[in-house]
Amino acid sequence: MEKKKVPEIRLEGFEGEWESCELKEIATFSKGKGYSKADLVPAGNPIILYGRMYTNHEIIISDVDTFAVPKKNSVCSRGGEVIVPASGESAEDISVASVVKNPDILLGGDLNIISPNKNIDPAFLALVISYGNAHDDMAKMAHGKTVVHLHNDDLEQVQFIHPQYDEQLAISSYISSIDTVIKCQQERHTKLLALKKSLLQKMFPQKGESTPRIRFEGFDGEWEKKKLGDLYECNNERNVNKNIGFDKTISVATMNYKEDGNGAALDSLATYKILRLGDIAFEGHTNKEFLYGRFVLNDIGDGIMSPRFSALRPKKIFPISFWKYYIHHEPIMRKILVNSTKTGTMMNELDIDDFLEQVIYVPGDDEQKTIGEYFDNLDILIDTQEKKITKLQQMKTALLQKMFV
Repeated sequence: MEKKKVPEIRLEGFEGEWESCELKEIATFSKGKGYSKADLVPAGNPIILYGRMYTNHEIIISDVDTFAVPKKNSVCSRGGEVIVPASGESAEDISVASVVKNPDILLGGDLNIISPNKNIDPAFLALVISYGNAHDDMAKMAHGKTVVHLHNDDLEQVQFIHPQYDEQLAISSYISSIDTVIKCQQERHTKLLALKKSLLQKMFPQKGESTPRIRFEGFDGEWEKKKLGDLYECNNERNVNKNIGFDKTISVATMNYKEDGNGAALDSLATYKILRLGDIAFEGHTNKEFLYGRFVLNDIGDGIMSPRFSALRPKKIFPISFWKYYIHHEPIMRKILVNSTKTGTMMNELDIDDFLEQVIYVPGDDEQKTIGEYFDNLDILIDTQEKKITKLQQMKTALLQKMFV
């Protein structure tokens, strides 16, 4: 028995089977013309090149921020066209589509242009090509090895399974509403990241200053001038008794425990260094200039780390959160790292003695705690926002898999 052409999930109020036809029955086809990245200019006519379909894929393109000077016989949108890349790196990448919402947009040469008839919602067609049955059909039709191609002759034969116009419109509007929510959440996430970056610049002293530009109420006076060596010392504690196993190996890059260790032999446990809570881990050699972010504070607990890394240990208990952010404060730490780096023929090496002689300005413990807690809470907000975006994207993906035949 032939399977009925109905989606697994359907919006309320719609019923009956969907129809099937070839794309050539419901649309006409054309091609963009001759523009490349070399033709882009700071201002001019808005233009869409096929590369945008991979770097910034949207079902509906309403804002275009690339421009070109119009050439003779250029192809411009009328509004409502569906565009599909004519070439790409893989069959999956090339089988995507977007609607050009506005008229008078230049369309580059490596774009197939589909103009659907009045009974087809362009956004629905773009969704079916990108996520529905047509996507798989197109991927099978793509030609080539290193670079794959799709021609209008191929697109004309693609099977297009669709409901009546009002259901098409309801589906595309529903997916668009999810995209709007995701975009709003992404914008909020971007604003939170920008707020954090701004505050990190203003809540720690700038180069040549002894007080920050923004301060919490109740704190005043200059921060205390300290050498790093007054606060930290080299940590050479090794795991000689093999008390800590590979299940507590710390990844210095991510400051997380490695669940499966790192593949090293058990008899090498004694060569590993012990990293305590509050220690700062760093790599002492690099073939590049020391940059901001080379140091990582251990805020997850005791563990062991590879012997190729070095560590500093605080001479007293500090508010960990404050130091986690302070060592990533670029204007101060970048200068310190560069000043303490010996440039070799093959490698650059951090001179720890010089590093510990470098001077920074430090607030009292109460202010350290207040600053650290503020940034911790801000990071929780940022992390929560990232999780919201991920859940929305997962929900959208699940719906796209079930709302089309």
